[in-house]
Amino acid sequence: MNSEAKKTISHAGIYAIGNILRYMVSFIMLPIYTRCLTPADYGIIELLSMIIDLSGILLGLRMGEAIFRFYTQYDSQDDKNEVVSTSLILLGILNIAGVSILMFGSNLVSSLVFGSGEYAYFVSLFALTLLFNSFIEIPLLFVRAQQKPWLYVTFSLLKLMVQLTLNIYFVVILRMGVEGVIYSTLLSGAVIAAVMLGYTFVHIKIRFARDKAGKLVTFSLPLVFASLISFYFTFGDRFVLRMFAGLEGVGIYALGYKFGFLLRYFVWEPFGNIWDTQKYEIYRQDNARQIYQQYFFAINVVMIFFALVVSIFIKDLLRVMSAPEFVSAHKVVPFVMAAYLLQSLASFCDLGIMLKGKTFYITQATIISAVVITLGWITLIPIFGVLGAALATLIGFLARFLWIYTKSKKLFDMKLSWKKMHMTIALALGVYFLSFLSPSGLIYAIGFHLLLVSAFILLFVTLPIMSRQEKEWIANMLYRIPIIRHVPILKGLIAKVMYF
Repeated sequence: MNSEAKKTISHAGIYAIGNILRYMVSFIMLPIYTRCLTPADYGIIELLSMIIDLSGILLGLRMGEAIFRFYTQYDSQDDKNEVVSTSLILLGILNIAGVSILMFGSNLVSSLVFGSGEYAYFVSLFALTLLFNSFIEIPLLFVRAQQKPWLYVTFSLLKLMVQLTLNIYFVVILRMGVEGVIYSTLLSGAVIAAVMLGYTFVHIKIRFARDKAGKLVTFSLPLVFASLISFYFTFGDRFVLRMFAGLEGVGIYALGYKFGFLLRYFVWEPFGNIWDTQKYEIYRQDNARQIYQQYFFAINVVMIFFALVVSIFIKDLLRVMSAPEFVSAHKVVPFVMAAYLLQSLASFCDLGIMLKGKTFYITQATIISAVVITLGWITLIPIFGVLGAALATLIGFLARFLWIYTKSKKLFDMKLSWKKMHMTIALALGVYFLSFLSPSGLIYAIGFHLLLVSAFILLFVTLPIMSRQEKEWIANMLYRIPIIRHVPILKGLIAKVMYF
């Protein structure tokens, strides 16, 4: 395994820990939320978060990709720091304006989103998270650009501790419901933003470079439009669901979507945290295509296996950790998992577009996807409810992936091989469909599902899907993950399975 691969896998494993810590509070609190909050309350929180996400897209300029693009372009550390400080100032000004607009227009926003002005106070209060989010995310991007994964983990652990403490206090102890969730989010955001800004100010001088601001905005604007459309087909189904299934339907769908989104959080994003910068460095090497092919196969094997395990066990998990009225959310998860597998593939395969700066192709793909997914909402949600929304999401993401892959391949062909991936997907689908035969008892169901997962692993390593060299490469990748590297039993188990 080359040094780049070792570095990528090692850092990706550490970033995975950081991402797990950052998002773990949602899952630690899930048994409490589903007992202290109703599905309608959960739907309210989902729609409030959606308002902030939309505002963040409009005012955040999708700056993350631009920061990585130009941070790696400069050799001088002063220039690199100017990229970060310029981004921070630019987004700070824009988000202050956004908070003001949301506060003054809270009645209108509440009426548009909830069909009533009764949630205007919640909208006005929750608007402050927009400002805190920008002052957290830019410093975290700076940490990633510095390639300091353990510092990223430290900040993520701090965020987890603060959020968890405040959530328990406001939601469990004070029993404040939706309002308690808002207060805990605001206070935790303020604390973490102060810490992250303090770290950033210690390492860089706050300077605004007009030339760099122009480059950042020019690069990002096409991505903003694409993100708006992506937001539309990611969250627009909540509006349609509210009309046909009420806030309760939104809450059930949001819970299932949260688990489906785990693939993005825990697999793709940790890999992407280092890949966002390293893919450009690999491009300069003579054997770049070979390296891209290795990563493509490896990351897809991990994503498919992860999606399979979650899809098989999700109903068992919800039966244990949530109230009965939330268990039906398990039906949504496999569709959302498949959708985000396609989105992750698009993020890997868009290299040609990014290298050539043809980001308008991303916009085109997203427009096509929006049209497809809108037709899906209109035809599927009235008939199938939350399941129709999930199916429409999958179809829309498929359309987006196909467009991005086709256009990017013309600009730079990574020579990716799809045969082995198709075989892996076919095997995973066969095992998943067998899970429909699981017994009704919880303990028996869990045992049956464990057997299915074990069968998938054994079939995957024994069938002619991988060569011995690929098995060695994946095993070495896994050995680089910190939790595996320091546990000899896990290393031995991987070795036995890989070379069965």
